[in-house]
Amino acid sequence: MSEQPIQLSAGRLPETVIATYDENAVVALSEALSAPEGERKALVARVAAMWPRYLDAWVALGQLSTETIERYAYFRVGYHRGLDTLRASG
Repeated sequence: MSEQPIQLSAGRLPETVIATYDENAVVALSEALSAPEGERKALVARVAAMWPRYLDAWVALGQLSTETIERYAYFRVGYHRGLDTLRASG
């Protein structure tokens, strides 16, 4: 059981603030998506591996995939990384 007290505010839900993405991750994904088609998916996968909580990279991997199960897997990982981000943010 957690030793931290629960903070409740009268009349409204507590605010959740999600930090902005690392600028290096944003630039890396932009460059990966600008790469030639044959290299794009591998470069985006590197971005996702380097910044696993960068949700846009998981979305891009899902969109670049052609296999149904593979697309599902990338989107599912992105969903769980999003949950991790929410939990860590409040």
